[in-house]
Amino acid sequence: MSIQRHTLYNLAGQLLPLLLALATIPTLLAVIGETRYGVLALVWLSVGYLGLFDLGMGPAISQKLAGMAQDTPDAIRKRAATFWTAVAVNLMLGVGCALIALPLAAYIVGLGTAMNGALRLEVLQALPWIALTVPVVTVSSVLVGALQAKQHFGDINLINTAGNAGVQLLPLWWAWQHGPEIAGLVQAVFIARLVTAVLLLHRCRQLVAVGLRPTWDQGAAAGLMVFGGWVTVTTVIGPVMVGLDRFVIGWLYGARAVSYYTIAFQLAERITVLSSSLNFALFPRLAANQTDYERSTLGIEAVTALVLVLSPFVAAAILLIGPFLSWWLSAEMAAVATTVAQFFLKGFCNNRVVHVS
Repeated sequence: MSIQRHTLYNLAGQLLPLLLALATIPTLLAVIGETRYGVLALVWLSVGYLGLFDLGMGPAISQKLAGMAQDTPDAIRKRAATFWTAVAVNLMLGVGCALIALPLAAYIVGLGTAMNGALRLEVLQALPWIALTVPVVTVSSVLVGALQAKQHFGDINLINTAGNAGVQLLPLWWAWQHGPEIAGLVQAVFIARLVTAVLLLHRCRQLVAVGLRPTWDQGAAAGLMVFGGWVTVTTVIGPVMVGLDRFVIGWLYGARAVSYYTIAFQLAERITVLSSSLNFALFPRLAANQTDYERSTLGIEAVTALVLVLSPFVAAAILLIGPFLSWWLSAEMAAVATTVAQFFLKGFCNNRVVHVS
């Protein structure tokens, strides 16, 4: 299939959860309140950051499998062994990261100065569920990377869209049925993530591992960790710097302020869906055996197309974000978040062009 079609698959996979979020966030805010929503936003952010410390195994397995296109019996066994090795490595990394992060998070929550006692207790009760989510997230990155290498973007986006819908809807359902306690909301998120990982694993067994039983390949593990280590160095620092501000805001001003800031950030971040969809489709093509000229040509064409398409959308978003926030949530939210969202829109536009190039 073409890069254009793969990009459309990826774009649809990101836009559908966005539409669902636009429909559910006002209701979730009304049901659990702005303070708990801010805490939940920090929980999602924390799990995402912990998932980054997987030694870049997702991109590594994608790069490795993209170069193993042969369908001989030996090549199929080699692909399966490489895949299962990456899954095992990321499972161990996820469990280790969770075991380290759990007591550290409990200590940090205990020091929180802008959180009342009842809310602090709710967060402490939610920490085990957050820890359980980490290995699920790290393993899922390998599963997505393997399917990306096989260029099954339809499967990836169908499963991830269903999973993202679960992340949005299950906490809302739980809050309606059982109350807005943080532990229950995080448990609902864990269930959605776990179901998504199981579906991805099932598809990988069919398309990548071809039903072959799990095996360990020491050579593949070393190669994947070396490549993934470099990816980790280049990808961890940026997201940590981008998200650290929300933790500082929560620490100094409380979870309600995080709600305002996070909603502005998330809305502005949606303009990145086109570039990330394009990157996701380009990566296996660039990882395959091509000349420097072909890779350079692909990159130039991608950046040119992105600038032409993205610029008018960003200009319109800067003008309309204030009225939209007022209509979507409230005039109070618009008064606080509009200027922040406009700064984010300008920054994300510049960042996305550089990211593709």
